[in-house]
Amino acid sequence: MFAKIARSSILLSSFMLFYACSAGAQEPMGQKSHFRLGLGAGAATSEYKDMDVAVRPMPIIHYERGRFFLRGLTGGVRLFKNGQHEFSLNASYMPQNYDAGESGDPAMRQLDDRRPTMMAGASYRLTTDWGAAGISAALDALNTSGGMLIDVYYAYPIEAGDFTLAPRGGVVWASDKFNDYYYGIRGEESLKSGLREYKANAGFSPYAGLHVSLHISGSWNIHLYGNAVFLSREITDSPMVDKKVKYSGGAGLSYSF
Repeated sequence: MFAKIARSSILLSSFMLFYACSAGAQEPMGQKSHFRLGLGAGAATSEYKDMDVAVRPMPIIHYERGRFFLRGLTGGVRLFKNGQHEFSLNASYMPQNYDAGESGDPAMRQLDDRRPTMMAGASYRLTTDWGAAGISAALDALNTSGGMLIDVYYAYPIEAGDFTLAPRGGVVWASDKFNDYYYGIRGEESLKSGLREYKANAGFSPYAGLHVSLHISGSWNIHLYGNAVFLSREITDSPMVDKKVKYSGGAGLSYSF
């Protein structure tokens, strides 16, 4: 299938890595820079039927000053932080969407578009010698779906000189309103498209990811990442969806100030 620049969905990668798709949501070990800026490219398969792979620029932005931070698509304020615990409030742009005009399936083209939104919520992270674990919860701040997402994850960074390998795994719970907005088919849509009416309930989608960071010289770093989301049955049972696993990956170059 031909990969093209597209606005098709980036699904729950919004909450996988809790917006850490910047490939730099956490500082590379050993570097305490307050500002990191870079650019790369990312690609993601679409769970929606007969949609091309989405390829797009991937900005790498990481800014820390006092209690405030900007990590990729997420900004927030830390309410509390010490050696092990961090609690923060976050707001993030979530690019999950469906553009009916981009589908190659005639029936899918009759459905309404699903729009991206802003999510707002809170997160907690525990960092120990055995890795980092955390939980994040957010609500649809624009009431696009009226839904909620909760992400529970564990990550274990491994350092070897200038090389950092950070595997990560977790599970995302999506509420019934979130799933039904992005994957449900209303009666009017069913009549227009011929696809059966479908109402989605809440569901759990496990995921696994890997982030690789390589310090090459001075303040320059190379980032590579890959993710796989194992979509919940509430998603895969939708007539809009024809895949059970969603993949994404990318690479970028950043400079630390």
